[in-house]
Amino acid sequence: MARECVQCGKTIVDGGKFCSVCGARVSAAEDGFQATNEGTQAYSPFTGIEGRALRVLTGSRAGEFVSVYPSVTIGRNRANFNVHDDETLSPVHARVFCMNDICYLDDLESHNGVLIRIAEKTILHDRDVIRAGQTFFRFEHLMTEMFSDDEGTSFYATPMRGERFRLVELLDDGYRGRAKTASEIGLTVGRKEGNFMFEQDTQMNPRHFTIRWTQRGGVLTDHASMNGTFVSLQDTVELHPGDQFFLGCTLFGVL
Repeated sequence: MARECVQCGKTIVDGGKFCSVCGARVSAAEDGFQATNEGTQAYSPFTGIEGRALRVLTGSRAGEFVSVYPSVTIGRNRANFNVHDDETLSPVHARVFCMNDICYLDDLESHNGVLIRIAEKTILHDRDVIRAGQTFFRFEHLMTEMFSDDEGTSFYATPMRGERFRLVELLDDGYRGRAKTASEIGLTVGRKEGNFMFEQDTQMNPRHFTIRWTQRGGVLTDHASMNGTFVSLQDTVELHPGDQFFLGCTLFGVL
């Protein structure tokens, strides 16, 4: 039975995690999130096309298709498919390959890593990079034992005890921008709502994502945002229709 997007009403591709037209997460209604996309600018108009390939969604090669059978490497200048003007790409950045009609994505030890759009609550690793809109963050797990000596005396430090993680804005050339620390209560990031706001980022939703601390560590939840939230790829991952991932600053969609 065909499924329809709860946000725009278009038909969802079988197995898709996101609407290929508006980008809404298929499970958004089940999770109880209501997307608030007011004033949010989409990453790309190149959506809604079906096929057995990748489609480049942003950058100088936007709109082009990339065949992934049996495999393809993607990079800046030494890969099968090159995006020469994306300086954030490594020469050979990542590989997509197919086995038994299933496609997989590999990071080939690239400098900036691969960021993949999350479809559900995601456990974060220390120093994971997160992208929301045009803004990049680094998630840092705070070890409270680092702030005391052998006799239990606390050093002068920020944050104080009880704060579990830090979210740091990443700027050009690796500089650190604003930072927020949080306890178990967590923090919410958005353009207009939350306790860490980025009013100038028009590709970020008014309320974009939340990170809360649990027994398993930091858990990130995307609030059915238009452009999604992207997190560092840790291992080889299986790709499905509707998945999206950033290599450098170039966004790819799985068709």
